[in-house]
Amino acid sequence: MGKEVFHHKSSAMAAEQRLNLTQRYLWRIVAKICSAVKEKYGEEGLQTIYNALESWPNHRSAVVKSGITPGEGTLGDLITKLYDPGDEMLFTMTKHRIITEEPDADHLLYKIQECNVKDVVQRECPEMCSYVVRGIEQGLAKQVNPNIKVSGNRFLANGHDACYIQLEMTKPKAAKKPAAKAPAKKQK
Repeated sequence: MGKEVFHHKSSAMAAEQRLNLTQRYLWRIVAKICSAVKEKYGEEGLQTIYNALESWPNHRSAVVKSGITPGEGTLGDLITKLYDPGDEMLFTMTKHRIITEEPDADHLLYKIQECNVKDVVQRECPEMCSYVVRGIEQGLAKQVNPNIKVSGNRFLANGHDACYIQLEMTKPKAAKKPAAKAPAKKQK
């Protein structure tokens, strides 16, 4: 019988620590890919990445699995059922702040103040967030509701104080009209 030469106990490192290391490595790889595409193909290459991620059909299954009926979701659904859980798994972002600009919730600013991969992205390709992350955000938003527009050009990796994700419902839900009363019956 063979002698065990190497045994790694993954439990020796806290799960949060392992997740952090994995996320940082994953995003370093993605940023490096973006850097190579940018170097060889410039802005057109980065735009191609954005377009592919925005139109990726798999976003629909993510929306369905989150419990949102595609095309009928709200800004709140997008944030609480997709962006927040995704941020926790992909970036371990620790401080989220949602600012409602309008009381009717047709405009929201999702502001991320900390990101554990910011420095990795800054070193490899700061434009990655503008093309990869924003492409994913817009693709998910379109599946949640085609009337949701995602914008914002401030990112931690570009030296800003936070990542600003501006969400807008471009066609607010129409107010329900009161049901029409049936005409009164004529009395004989």
